[in-house]
Amino acid sequence: MGTINILARRRKDGGVEYGWCGSWHAKNVGQVLVEWYRNDAMVDYLFGLGQVANLCAPLSETCNERGPEYRTCPTGNPYWMAASEREIFSRVSLADAAYFYDTDGRWYYISVWPLHIKIPLELVVGHLSPIGSTQAYRQQIEKKAAKRILVDWPNTDPEFADLLEQTMSNSNLRSRAWWDGREKKIEAILESKCPLSKIADDWADLLEYFDN
Repeated sequence: MGTINILARRRKDGGVEYGWCGSWHAKNVGQVLVEWYRNDAMVDYLFGLGQVANLCAPLSETCNERGPEYRTCPTGNPYWMAASEREIFSRVSLADAAYFYDTDGRWYYISVWPLHIKIPLELVVGHLSPIGSTQAYRQQIEKKAAKRILVDWPNTDPEFADLLEQTMSNSNLRSRAWWDGREKKIEAILESKCPLSKIADDWADLLEYFDN
């Protein structure tokens, strides 16, 4: 067992299909999608099965002599429909990640960070830990995203730069006791293990600026 996952795709009409696809690590789900379901025809076949409790190679759902961990296991439930990908986490409790097939013919990995970040799935699969975990790679991406938000973006977006200064000047007393000055505040966040979570805890308005 691993993470609770969502499988989703954007349809040609712009709508989104999404649903549960079991509780397995990216080593299982991600590698299967990249290897076996890598074009529109195979994705159509996969979504034609409805929501699945486990995901394996095509036609494995017909091999009943295999154990459930070695075959695709349709649940009998159809996929839900949504107007956009922003809604795909709305109906699966405690979901950890989504595997999203977009109209460019590529799979993407979307993790439930404080800020949803869409990463090409082949990159995630190529950076899995020996046990199939995405945690170390996700932390690398999170640090890069935090630096982009706090250091790089204010230089190109005056409106965001003003929001950043206002948000930091209004920090609570505990934050002001920890840090002295703009640079030290930002440095402390970027050096933390989960900088986006830290931004969400202290300065949620900054993430909402990008999410909206």
